[in-house]
Amino acid sequence: MTQGNCPEIRRLTVGPYGVNSYVLVCPATKESLIIDPADEAEKILEAAKGTRVKEILFTHAHFDHIQAYRAVKESTGAPSAIHPGDVGLLGSKTDRELRDGELIQCGNFSIKVVHVPGHTEGGVCFLLNGDMIVGDNVFPG
Repeated sequence: MTQGNCPEIRRLTVGPYGVNSYVLVCPATKESLIIDPADEAEKILEAAKGTRVKEILFTHAHFDHIQAYRAVKESTGAPSAIHPGDVGLLGSKTDRELRDGELIQCGNFSIKVVHVPGHTEGGVCFLLNGDMIVGDNVFPG
């Protein structure tokens, strides 16, 4: 399928730093992606309830974006992926590495990985239908 198909986007603000975590859900297949399992694993898992989590993805691996990772991975059994530039920051293994320009298919939609080093060496954004999930590459204000 193409990037043109629209997932349901469930955005959660979690943890003491107000980090955005996302669950992207294909309405047709109920497959989902979790992006930045920052904190409050139970809240993220509740948002993913009723879906099959295909993968856990990271925009980058600063501590405030990864605190719920182990609990979410353990609960879902989903594989995880991060850019190789941030593997050392994660402090835990992932199942694969993200590559610039890669398309990640989930149900009837896909997202594109865009490598944006700066905030961290391995920072990425995820492009979806002309919008981007940017992690900490852009801050409010």
